[in-house]
Amino acid sequence: MIVDFGIFEGEIMIGQLESPPVQESVQWFIDRYEPVFLREQLGVALYMEFVDGLSRESVEDKWITLKDMMEYPAAEYIYCKYMRNQSMETSGVGAVLTDVDTARRVSPWEKIVHAWNDMIDLTQDIHHRLSANPEYPDYCRKKRYSKINSFGL
Repeated sequence: MIVDFGIFEGEIMIGQLESPPVQESVQWFIDRYEPVFLREQLGVALYMEFVDGLSRESVEDKWITLKDMMEYPAAEYIYCKYMRNQSMETSGVGAVLTDVDTARRVSPWEKIVHAWNDMIDLTQDIHHRLSANPEYPDYCRKKRYSKINSFGL
């Protein structure tokens, strides 16, 4: 709906995104987590109005503005979910790290922490902007996220 592959660049780059299997995996995370993020940050009523507003033939400016505000923090949220999942695989014996032949595996947590905390700052700014904006009377943030660090605290 609002997040597409093109946004995953720079600090939230996803490697090998031109590969169909990676695209399928990333699309699964977009489909799964974008609605969750938007409902939690906008509230159910505004989320439903937003989805309806974006699906119309003539999209009102307020929905384009909201899309522009929400796109990058939603992508950061999805990126964090995706990268966290990619950092290990599940096998019959539990979670495992795969061996790599040509590279040394490193923890993605520094990048995840940075993206997550940036998303927190952006959603706080969006909260202040939407709370004071009469164009979005149904705005009701349902969840406020907390910052994290590389120790998982």
